[in-house]
Amino acid sequence: MVDELTSNKEEIKNQGKANYLSKKVVGMSNYGLVLKLCDRLDNIEDLNNANNASFKIKYKKETEKIISTLKEKRELTNTQKRIIKDIENVLSKVIIDKEE
Repeated sequence: MVDELTSNKEEIKNQGKANYLSKKVVGMSNYGLVLKLCDRLDNIEDLNNANNASFKIKYKKETEKIISTLKEKRELTNTQKRIIKDIENVLSKVIIDKEE
């Protein structure tokens, strides 16, 4: 599971983080995916506290790509669907201020 949740920095450099994570989560075990989704949910819950608009935009788009890929390419458990719904709810409330 540690291997599943550890990112390959070289692959991130080659593919870009959003593409890398989108591919990686599709092949994760159900347990690994639940942990990854919970971590992402925890991270985005604090996104409105970030002072950098470009970071917010990048992280939000990354998360949307991951979720989109998961929905398209993987059969999800009810738990995973629930966490994704929570992530989408939080993402819908992210405020990006142009002055940041």
